[in-house]
Amino acid sequence: MADPGIYGGLAARYGRRSGIEGEGGGGGRHQANDSRGGRARKQQQDPDENKRKPHLEPNNALGSGVPHTAGEPYGVTMRRRTDPPARHPNAMTFGMFGCPADPLAIPPLGPYPRARGRGGARMTFPVHQSPPLCQKPVAHDALNIWKPAEGTPDFLGRNDGTTLFHEFGHGLHGIPSNPKHSTLPGTNPARDLPEFPSQNNEHWGAHDAVLGNCALRYEKKGPIPRAPVDRTKAAGARRARFHTTEVARAAQLDL
Repeated sequence: MADPGIYGGLAARYGRRSGIEGEGGGGGRHQANDSRGGRARKQQQDPDENKRKPHLEPNNALGSGVPHTAGEPYGVTMRRRTDPPARHPNAMTFGMFGCPADPLAIPPLGPYPRARGRGGARMTFPVHQSPPLCQKPVAHDALNIWKPAEGTPDFLGRNDGTTLFHEFGHGLHGIPSNPKHSTLPGTNPARDLPEFPSQNNEHWGAHDAVLGNCALRYEKKGPIPRAPVDRTKAAGARRARFHTTEVARAAQLDL
């Protein structure tokens, strides 16, 4: 049976929203918990977002950062292509090649939403891989960040950058999968399998080698300062520890 203290802690945290009373049932417990939660939220806020943004331009991230995460760990090279033409002027088309320069896929990358497209970031396969048919895959990554006004520079926030590398991680998993069965191409296996490489690519996207390659100051092209990067990574570690504890306590409550 779960520790009764867990119920009290959860009730104190969510009581105001759900009407659950914690141990003692008083409003003081809720107020104290709100105070602790407020401090935790303030610690988790990202004061360096505006300092980092001028170093995270979509063209650099797509043209240098994303190919770097394909080349270093997987030995895959990416080359910008103008044939076939992109389906939309905002999209970039690349050719992906393995060793020795065998074509693997054609991944179009679209950073902005289209009027007739659906929202949300995603990776899809318009053409699935089929070794029996000698058919190479076509993978499409859609980031769907807001497009800035004409003449205004475009920058990626922390979540946008994480999403970009996450979705491309799906492509890095699905493109070279080389399935024998037509029902399992790309990212069609059980959910846990394709989510691992995508989340792994999120961490690889924040690696110093990748940031040094693509996180360059807008116009000045200087490298991103070390201090905001370190603070962002430390904040991410705190959020991960908090989330891990939250999941463990919820699992204990379920048991």
